Amino acid sequence: MTKKVMQTTFGERFLYGLYAFGAILSYYAIYSYLQLYLTDIGISAAAVGVIFIIAKVWDAVNDPMFGVIVDKANLKGGKFIPWLKIGAVAIPLSTILMFLIPSKLPVAVKIIWALVSYIIWDLAYTMYDAPISALATVATDNTNERNKLYAIASFGVYFGGILVAILVPMFYPAIGWSFTIIVL
Repeated sequence: MTKKVMQTTFGERFLYGLYAFGAILSYYAIYSYLQLYLTDIGISAAAVGVIFIIAKVWDAVNDPMFGVIVDKANLKGGKFIPWLKIGAVAIPLSTILMFLIPSKLPVAVKIIWALVSYIIWDLAYTMYDAPISALATVATDNTNERNKLYAIASFGVYFGGILVAILVPMFYPAIGWSFTIIVL
């Protein structure tokens, strides 16, 4: 039995995992700590719940729409890479935007800021999530290599989750939410 030659380079596989690692830092920070942050700055838990519900309803609408956009778009640079380049900038910026709400603003303004920034973050994350998952299927027709790509990405995801779980509680009491998120 002959061994199939890899169609992706070591560097491409490494960067695939690194991209997943970077994106998941934002994801875990949002899903683990955004509610705590928002209540810390004076938004009630009930209002935070409403913000999350509205954002998730929007997510249910925009995910399939974006999947169609990615599928139909004919961009210079390929079907997936341009979206990943946008996501690489949009995810960290929108994450920071969510954790920069000035505490002295009126509560209504904080709620609007939180909702708008969460929806922007969700759209940015969708720009990453749909193309990165599909990228492995076009990077190689070797199913074992695809499985390796997914395993590398999963390792990046798990490592990023552990890092967020350790670093955020360690740093935010000392340097504040905004600087902690910027460090991530």
